[in-house]
Amino acid sequence: MDVYGAPDYGPIMPAVRITIAAHKGGVGKSATTAALAGALALTGHRVLAVDTDPQGALGALLGVPSPQPPGLYEVLTGGVPATAAVVRSSTPGLLLLPATRDLAAADLELPRRAGWRRALAAALATIPAGAADVILIDSPPGLGVLPVLALGAATHVAVVTELEHLSIRALPDALDTVRQVVTTAGGSPRLLGIVPNSVDLRTLHQRDAYGRLRELYEPWILPGLPARVSVKEAGLAGLPISLYDPHGDITVAVTALAQEVARRALVPDAPTPAQHE
Repeated sequence: MDVYGAPDYGPIMPAVRITIAAHKGGVGKSATTAALAGALALTGHRVLAVDTDPQGALGALLGVPSPQPPGLYEVLTGGVPATAAVVRSSTPGLLLLPATRDLAAADLELPRRAGWRRALAAALATIPAGAADVILIDSPPGLGVLPVLALGAATHVAVVTELEHLSIRALPDALDTVRQVVTTAGGSPRLLGIVPNSVDLRTLHQRDAYGRLRELYEPWILPGLPARVSVKEAGLAGLPISLYDPHGDITVAVTALAQEVARRALVPDAPTPAQHE
C-alpha cells in the first residue's frame, strides 16, 4: 500500500484515462461506470469520473443529480479549467466532472472549432499530476461529437455489452466503429476488454450468448456483473453499489472487475490480450 492506500499492483502510471463505451443504449453503461469508479476509489485509487452525456446519468448515480455550471460544457466551450468544474461525489476519493443539459449544444458548437476532436483530451491534460491516477469517462453511444471526444481522450477503452445474441452479433461492427472513431479523433487507446453486464446465467439464452461471446472474444472478456435489483436501488440512492450493498455478491463482482481493470490499465507493461482481428 502507498501513502494513498492504493493496492500494491506495482508502479502506477498517472492519469490513465479509461473510456467506458457501448454500441447501443440500455446496456447499463453508466451504472457500470459508476460501479467501477466507486470500487476503484474504495480500494484506494484517486478517481475522477467524467460524464459526457447531457442527461447526466453518471452524476445522478454518484450522488450529484443536479449539477450547477460550470460543468463539462463550460470546460469544452467557455475556457473554464477542468479543475474549476470538478465536484465531490458521494464516495470518498471519487471526484466528478459533471454534465449539464447545456452539454447537448456541444454537438453544434464544437465542430466549428479547429482541433475540436481533442478538446476533452486537452482539458483533462490540465488536471494536476497526482490529483487522479485514473480517469473514467462515461461515453454516450453512437458516432456523434461527444463519443468522439470521449474516445479521443482515452488511453484505454472498455466496451459494455448485454448477453443477448443480437448484441454479441453487433460487437465486431461496434469494435470497428470504436477504432474508426479513435483514428478520426487522433487518439491511440488500448482496448481493455468487454464487460458483460446484467448477467443471469440461469437462463438458457444468456448461457448460449455467453458461450458465443467466449468463443469469439475469450481473451478480452472482463469479469461480468450479475443482474441485481440492488444496482437500481443504489442508483436511486446516489451511491456506487460497493457502498450501497458492501456485502453483496454484486460488490464482489464489481471488485473483481476493478482489480482486473487496474491490472490491465494501471500497471506498466501488464500483459493484455493481443489485438483482436
